[in-house]
Amino acid sequence: MLVSLLGMGLATAVIQIAMNWAQKTVPATRATVIYAMEPVWAGLLGALAGEQLGLMAISGAALIVASVLISQLGGRQGH
Repeated sequence: MLVSLLGMGLATAVIQIAMNWAQKTVPATRATVIYAMEPVWAGLLGALAGEQLGLMAISGAALIVASVLISQLGGRQGH
């Protein structure tokens, strides 16, 4: 169990360092779109692992991702 905890802690630290580095090189709008796709990838990996999501859960997730994308990409018309 201790090895698992240490491994997860190390993986978390490496991921956080990589994310901080990447945020310096990626524009803010693109970073937001990348972060908006996180639940999509989580849902796909969960489905591959055998998790089943209902229609309401998938619809809700799609609405959340769509709202983030619209707020970032659709709000530039007035500028």
